[in-house]
Amino acid sequence: CRAYLSFYEAEYSISLQHLQEMDLQHPFYRTGHQILMLRIYYETNEFQLLDSLMATFRRYINRTSSISDPKKDLSRRFIGVLKLLSRIKETGLTKNRMQRAQQMLNSSDQITDRTWLREKYEELRVHLH
Repeated sequence: CRAYLSFYEAEYSISLQHLQEMDLQHPFYRTGHQILMLRIYYETNEFQLLDSLMATFRRYINRTSSISDPKKDLSRRFIGVLKLLSRIKETGLTKNRMQRAQQMLNSSDQITDRTWLREKYEELRVHLH
């Protein structure tokens, strides 16, 4: 809870410190931990760390049997949208990328942290036009 509170207060380094204190034995906590770390890396423009963690997290999701398939799909969709948004943020806006991001966000209600992803999409749309 402290990690999320620090995140929403834009205290990303403190949020990361709290995440380091977590016990990641339970898959539920590990998934939430990874999602929050991805969000922090996105917010702080740590694109190399973000890319690395997305790849590692995707492998974990694909390999673990302790997470249900529907929950795996939620996280995979989150990673897919976040990857596209990070490319837009890092390398610049293109009409094609923004359309793909919008389609991905609209294609399914089943995406982890959909509200946050929509906020990031809107920020990019407004700031990069």
